[in-house]
Amino acid sequence: MALSQHISTDNQVQILHEYYKMIAEFERMGDHAVNISEAADALREASLTFSPAALKELSVLRAILEEVLKVSRQAFSRRDVDAARDIEPLEEVVDDLINTLRENHLERLTSGECSIEVDNVFLNLLGDIERISDVCSNIGLAIIARVNPEIEATEHIYVTHLHQGGDPYFNKAYARAHETYYTMLSDQQTAETASE
Repeated sequence: MALSQHISTDNQVQILHEYYKMIAEFERMGDHAVNISEAADALREASLTFSPAALKELSVLRAILEEVLKVSRQAFSRRDVDAARDIEPLEEVVDDLINTLRENHLERLTSGECSIEVDNVFLNLLGDIERISDVCSNIGLAIIARVNPEIEATEHIYVTHLHQGGDPYFNKAYARAHETYYTMLSDQQTAETASE
């Protein structure tokens, strides 16, 4: 009995190709996670920390990132196209939050509320989180393209169509996620103001 098996159908080739792409995406995600871990170590070794306002904002970003990762895991492990469709709206809200947190950080930096020593670390952290979310988006798109092969060659057009409001499901999921996480952010900011 031979131990090796040959890939003999187009479907098997397509599945193997999908897994190769996913391995590369997971590797990228791991690289960004290592960057975050190393940044935390560097802060600890230097006895530095982010401002209380920045920490509260990061807790909201962490919450949505955990949601994106959970949905991505479900989409990948089950080849769940419905879960895969839920990734892109969350990823877009991550992008929105990161832009908001960058603006807030610059305001804190200008006012002296945030230390220049942690400026680069904070911005790099946001960049790594954004890229992890992007990887999740790529995973979702690959799963959707497996069921709808015509999307694979036009992923950019497909995503642009979503972001321009061309898909009612995306629009509703994006609005729901935006409301949820921006309400959390507002609540954190209100709590921060009340404690001053």
